[in-house]
Amino acid sequence: MRDTTAGHRLKVTVTADARSCVERADLVVPVTTVTEGYLPYAWLKPGALLAHVSLDDAMPDVVEAAAMVLVDDWGLVSAASEGCSDACTGPANC
Repeated sequence: MRDTTAGHRLKVTVTADARSCVERADLVVPVTTVTEGYLPYAWLKPGALLAHVSLDDAMPDVVEAAAMVLVDDWGLVSAASEGCSDACTGPANC
């Protein structure tokens, strides 16, 4: 593998599992092809930003407990989040 960090202030840490990777991160960007969530709210550091590129990585409790949720395609997200709590009823309420 080629080192592309030369000249940049980038620290790369390899971890044994997803939780170890996520729990201390200020920024979490899951980009996977999973079809079932594996990332619960409890793993996220307080104040962390989850840039949820993939649709299925975060568990429903992440959306329900988040201080803020920004969505670029409400129709897609709301269809994918069936079963979410009643508090999550539309773009203005999530």
